[in-house]
Amino acid sequence: MGDVVQLGYVGIESRDIAAWRCFAAEVVGLEVMPGSDAEHTYLRMDEHHHRLVVHPGAGDDVAYIGWQLPDAQRLAQAVRRIEGLGTRVVRPPPEVAAARRVIDIVAFDDPFSGLRTELYYGPDVVFVPPFRAPQPVSGFKAGALGVGHVALHIADLHRAADFYRDALGLRVSDWVREKATGFEAVFLHCNRRHHSLALIAEESPPRRVHHLMLEMLSIDDVGMAYDRCRARNLVMAGFGRHLNDQMFSFYARVPGGWYCELGWGAQEIDPNTWQVRQFCPATSDGEWGHDGFADLGKHGAGR
Repeated sequence: MGDVVQLGYVGIESRDIAAWRCFAAEVVGLEVMPGSDAEHTYLRMDEHHHRLVVHPGAGDDVAYIGWQLPDAQRLAQAVRRIEGLGTRVVRPPPEVAAARRVIDIVAFDDPFSGLRTELYYGPDVVFVPPFRAPQPVSGFKAGALGVGHVALHIADLHRAADFYRDALGLRVSDWVREKATGFEAVFLHCNRRHHSLALIAEESPPRRVHHLMLEMLSIDDVGMAYDRCRARNLVMAGFGRHLNDQMFSFYARVPGGWYCELGWGAQEIDPNTWQVRQFCPATSDGEWGHDGFADLGKHGAGR
C-alpha cells in the first residue's frame, strides 16, 4: 500500500533560536544534540538522532514534517499514489537527506495547508549514548509511535482528510464537532497512537500549525514540566483530559506564539479493528479541565 508508519520528525522555523533551545532543553527536557549548528538545532527525545529540528527564519511556524516509510519500495509506491492524485513530488538534493539523517527522501507541498511534507526511510538511530534529558524527565513515548502529533489549521477539512487517507494511508480515528461554536476537527492515525495528525477547520488561519503534542512517560514528568512552564508564564491552558484520545495534558506557549501540548496516558488503539467515532463535547460528559483552552480558540481553535 505504501502507507506511512509514523510521524518521524518535525522541522520548525523560528526567529529566536536561543529561546527555542531554552524552551526545548530547560522546560520540556529534550536533548540538544552535538553537531547542532547555526542552521540546525537537533532535538532528541528517544533513540532517533533527532525528532525536532529548529531552523532560523521569520516564519515562527512548523516548516515541514517528515513521515517515515519502511523501505525504498514503499517510498516508491507512496510517490506513485501522490502523483496519481495530481500533487507534484520532488526529490531534494542529497544534502537534504544528509541533514535529515535519513537514507532517502522525497517531498511535496500539502495542497490544503501548503506545508512541506517529506517522506523518507532509514532514519539515523543512536542507541549509544542513550537519550539524556537535561531535566528530571523519565522520557518520552516515541519509538515506533513517532514524535507525537501535529495539529494543523485547514480551510477545506473534508477534502484534506481524504487526501491524507488516499495519499499516505492515514486512517480516521475520530471526528469532533461542536454545533454551537462551529468547531470541527478530524484526527488521523498511522499506528497505535490515537492520532499523529489533527486537522482543524479554520477559514483564515493565523499560521499552519496550532500545536505539537509530545507525550511523556509519567504523570510526574508532566507535572514537573507544568511547574517549569508556570514559573516562566508559559501555561496557556491548564491540566485537563480530552474525550477522544483520553490524554491528560496542558498547553504551553512556544517561542513564536503557537503551542506545545505536553501530556501522558493517551489511549493506544488497534488500527486493524478501530472504528471511527464522533464526539460532541458540548453534549458529552467526560471532558474536563484545560482552563484557558477557549482563549486559545480566539487565535485558531485546536485540540
